[in-house]
Amino acid sequence: MRQNGFQVPFDLFQVTAWIFFPILVGGFYAFCVPFLPRTAAVATGIVYGINGVVIVGLAAITTSINPADRNVMHQGDTAQVTPDHLYCNVCTTYVDKKSRHCRICEKCVATFDHHCKWLNNCIGEHNYRYFFSLIVAIFTFTTLQLVLALYLFVQCFTSPSTIRLYGPFLSSYLSMKLMLTLLAASTYGCSGNNTTVKNDGLCVSDAFPLVAIKVMLAIYLSILVPSFYPIGQLVYFHIKLYFLDTTTYDYIIHQRRRQLHPEETGDDLIAGCHGCRTAPTQPAPIPAPVAPKSTSTPMLTGFGRPSSAHVQDTSSHETKSPVSPSQRENMTYEPIETPNGHTKKKSQQQEAFFV
Repeated sequence: MRQNGFQVPFDLFQVTAWIFFPILVGGFYAFCVPFLPRTAAVATGIVYGINGVVIVGLAAITTSINPADRNVMHQGDTAQVTPDHLYCNVCTTYVDKKSRHCRICEKCVATFDHHCKWLNNCIGEHNYRYFFSLIVAIFTFTTLQLVLALYLFVQCFTSPSTIRLYGPFLSSYLSMKLMLTLLAASTYGCSGNNTTVKNDGLCVSDAFPLVAIKVMLAIYLSILVPSFYPIGQLVYFHIKLYFLDTTTYDYIIHQRRRQLHPEETGDDLIAGCHGCRTAPTQPAPIPAPVAPKSTSTPMLTGFGRPSSAHVQDTSSHETKSPVSPSQRENMTYEPIETPNGHTKKKSQQQEAFFV
């Protein structure tokens, strides 16, 4: 059972994020900040740096939290069982009805939303608020980079003289040797000692070709532009889920059911909408169930044998063959009468349990 996203094996998407994030940060400070005026460079660098630290912190918190159902984390005497709980045959314990069993993490996740490959961890009740804050911070982070990089890229063509390094400003805080060693910043423009400037705003002796700046900004934008839309779409989607008062998993299941049964026009997601006001509908009358002839063992108190009303069945009624978790169905039962007068239970699919 995986405890959190920092446990091996690491996901390929997670490793990719670890590699590309430092590249984006380094590219911003190398290709964007040096070409800004003094005040703008300081303000932008500070805001961007704080945002980057927030992203790293939120990502670490979201990844390190164990999102498992409480009864999975505290199996034994501390587990709490209510009539609304379901029994997971894989975790061998009762879990909340909103929990789902993740086959990747091998555990039931409390109020399961989705499994995030970028964090190598499930997102659920325990870490969802950190996840939402994380994607908002990433969206702000990406927007700032994209806007500034686009501005500088356009300036390379419309006003090349503005694309220069404010060497005297930087050299007042760092020695030129340190700048050359760590940033190679003087090659972008004036080093502070050479004041001869060409028409394109670059120094004569140590000018960095303007075409090279265009190429670097173009490469940087080629990473940012494809990332901006999916990140923005993700933030919008989770804001929408908040107002629908549902989770990613339940939303997807609902959409699939609507595709399979287009004649059903009701939208049960709106029932829990935050701030929505809908007229109450009178539920259809439910016929009284036929009392079956009880031959099963009654539910025991404590942690004895679970009652069939709360246990997820692992075999098919027709074939008596095991039901694979990949079928992702939770079974409930309704009594039916057989020709010989005996009562047996008929399996009926209710809602997905395995993910």
